[in-house]
Amino acid sequence: MLQSTTNALGRALTPNQVAFWCLAMAALFLADLHSFLLFHGLAEGFSMVVAGAVFLLAWNTRRFLENSYLLFLGVSFAFTAGLDLLHTLSYKGMGVFPNHGADLPTQIWIASRYLHSISFLVAPSFLARKLPARRVIAAYGLASALALWSIFAGWFPECYREGQGLTDFKVGSEFVIMALFGAAILRLRQRRAFFSPMVLGFLTASLVLNIASGLAFTFYVGVYDLSNQVGHILKVMAYFCVYKALVETGLRQPFELLFREVKQSERTWRALLNAPHESALLLDDELRILAINRVAAQRLGGEVADLTGKHFLDLLEGEVRESRGQRLRQVLETGQPQHFQDQRRGRDYDLSFYPLMDPQGQAVGVAIYAQDITERLAVEREREALVVNLTQALAEVKTLSGLLPICASCKRIRDDQGYWNQIEHYISLHSQAQFSHGICPECARKLYPELMDQQS
Repeated sequence: MLQSTTNALGRALTPNQVAFWCLAMAALFLADLHSFLLFHGLAEGFSMVVAGAVFLLAWNTRRFLENSYLLFLGVSFAFTAGLDLLHTLSYKGMGVFPNHGADLPTQIWIASRYLHSISFLVAPSFLARKLPARRVIAAYGLASALALWSIFAGWFPECYREGQGLTDFKVGSEFVIMALFGAAILRLRQRRAFFSPMVLGFLTASLVLNIASGLAFTFYVGVYDLSNQVGHILKVMAYFCVYKALVETGLRQPFELLFREVKQSERTWRALLNAPHESALLLDDELRILAINRVAAQRLGGEVADLTGKHFLDLLEGEVRESRGQRLRQVLETGQPQHFQDQRRGRDYDLSFYPLMDPQGQAVGVAIYAQDITERLAVEREREALVVNLTQALAEVKTLSGLLPICASCKRIRDDQGYWNQIEHYISLHSQAQFSHGICPECARKLYPELMDQQS
């Protein structure tokens, strides 16, 4: 386990990052030489910033996650950051709570550590299921309120005595918290299939550093002692690993963060998007492009990576932008699909808008499928024109049918009115045939025998 974690961290950390954090650690030590309160504020401030970033990332991606692991952890970080803020403000020498001694920040610290470790232990339970955000927030809000009430009401056990150092409860709690972090590591390793190696490595490293930090916090007597400083340095490193695992990965490589199950889903829907030879897009409720296939990107004049995240309507112009925008908003408002045809840049398109629904039945996005039907319509128009021409030709065609009364001697034909017509006149009236008159050789011999004899 340690070797795989070390390998993952080694691949993820660049030399520049290592150098930066070495300088950051040196800066913390220099701050401590000037003032422990400055050092303490910087260390806790970094932890709170990372915790806030994790919460914001989890909260803004909650609709797209099939499980509540990240949401559960993000909410826990938000409330832990709140307790850490009170711990920092109440620290000895800050003067924010002048009527309380060094025991108050130590009690808040223990409450925060318990909340932090239990959260890591429980979070893997939500890798395979989704939990409503309000329930998570309500649960953490109640737990934090009860912890603070017990501390300020005097019900929370004493953790620090001036001149004597840490109480047995505080030291024992640190070991219990270390055990909880250890159990969280085991649970994390059991569910390793849900995580990419890099995310798993950083999360495991964070838990290991939290254990080391807790061990350091069991030795100090004075609140400004060296072991206290070491413990805060280790805490900063633990939160740095959380930052690498969740915040940086979530922003730069989001599908590394959303675990292997979601990565498999991502590969599946990308294959489905790119399988057809027509445009396919997924939009969120603000009509920004969540996903787009190569055909749609080419038709919109860009690349998949460049168009992802852009507002869909910004890529259109004129009446097309207005009409499609109106239809998209109707789909989001009503949850009903729409199918229609329109033109863009001289091309004809057949479009279908389908709403993407959340578990509560609300439309949270739109799937767009567009087919270029320009050539098909051209063929259809040619076929329709041909049918019209043939219909007109057939209407003009006159045919002769039935029995024709014809004179056996003069060969004239009687029409429907009883008149006798020359055969060529009758046929011309009832068909498209035209006659050119001549004389056959036999008739020529009968009519002009002398002429025919001379020619022969």
